[in-house]
Amino acid sequence: MYTSPIFTSEPMVTRALAAEVRHYGEQLQALLESRSGMESFGTLRRVQCEATPARVDVLLEFERADGQLFLVGLEAKFDHELSREQLLRENDAVQRLFVILQDPDCAPRWLAEEFPTVPVVSWHDVLGCFPASRITMNDLDSIRTPKAAVEARFHRLRLDEQLKGWSIESRRNGSGNPSIVFESPKLPDGRTLRGQIQVAGRGMQRRTEDVRLEGHMGISVIEDDSNFFDPAQSPTVPAWIESLKTLQREVLDGHEERLLISRRAPGNSLRNPGQWKKALASKHLGRDAHLAKGYVDWAIGPKTLPVPLERLDDLAVITVEVFGRWFAAESR
Repeated sequence: MYTSPIFTSEPMVTRALAAEVRHYGEQLQALLESRSGMESFGTLRRVQCEATPARVDVLLEFERADGQLFLVGLEAKFDHELSREQLLRENDAVQRLFVILQDPDCAPRWLAEEFPTVPVVSWHDVLGCFPASRITMNDLDSIRTPKAAVEARFHRLRLDEQLKGWSIESRRNGSGNPSIVFESPKLPDGRTLRGQIQVAGRGMQRRTEDVRLEGHMGISVIEDDSNFFDPAQSPTVPAWIESLKTLQREVLDGHEERLLISRRAPGNSLRNPGQWKKALASKHLGRDAHLAKGYVDWAIGPKTLPVPLERLDDLAVITVEVFGRWFAAESR
């Protein structure tokens, strides 16, 4: 019989997993014990879904020889974000926590660094613990995971090896989409270079071939009256304007096409005093006003043209080059 997908969402699969454990959990217990380095969790007494205040996906309650309870949590992820905050809550709620992913190699690097006692287990290994598992690989493959697919590509870049001393982290942005966030060491005046490679737009395409990525390279700013003001009332040139001039002169000039720099006009901010960003850029940058994109309370700088996921490596090379050369110019 063709095993057509039945469990086609993350909540459905995790509940089906709980049912499989309740029906036949011995081999899974042995797998988890070996991955945790423990001799025995005890005797499995109860299986629950989204239990404890931390709402762990699957909670396994064991009874040890001394009568004490031993709680094991299973946090299963497909396309939803795996966050530090969630793992902190869940890890505090149980004695052992495990993360289940389709591809353990795609786990964020911080997971092993900050949660060394939380092993990652593959869905393939988990399903292999159940004779004639009712959950099939067809079920897992039916769950669309475009965000996880993009994040997997991000994790493999290893950009921190190219920008030594920078903070570089893959995380979801304010729209819930994958991004790589960059921040340089401090410049002589205390500011930093900041930016990201991110999914373009607010939504997320269902197919990875339709995903578009963009880069943003900026200088850090604080939304205050020293950075944003009515240019008609003051001849002062904000520091971020001077940094964008340095970027254009030392890095971008004559290479805009190769570096995929977008020449679209920057958007307007409705915030006060950030509303003066575009007017300041028009007055002081002239034809280079397109450099003043970004966020008035975080970083301002150019964006790249959107590119398909297959050109991520090219976008990463451009981002590293622009950031590296700009940082060197600002440090002189």
